[in-house]
Amino acid sequence: MPNQLPTIGTKPKLPRTPDRRPSAAKRGYGRRWRRFTAWFIKRNPLCIRCQRATEHVDHIVPVTGPDDPNFYKHGNHQPLCHRCHNQKTREDVTLAPTST
Repeated sequence: MPNQLPTIGTKPKLPRTPDRRPSAAKRGYGRRWRRFTAWFIKRNPLCIRCQRATEHVDHIVPVTGPDDPNFYKHGNHQPLCHRCHNQKTREDVTLAPTST
């Protein structure tokens, strides 16, 4: 029945917006970043926010690309689990200045 409401506890599937960004490698997340991430996670195995296992190395101050001086800057990285990384990314997007 197409008009039937979803049952309690289920979320309706929303269409996903296509990602129009350049590839991860073109944005600076290639081999060098993967090696840096592995090194960083070995030294920081727990999420800085919730103490779960680290899955992402996050830029504290968002960067614009691999040429940004903060991309590999010491002190601009933090270990985050997947959930905390998504939350921080949403916060960064809502705080980002809008271009006019």
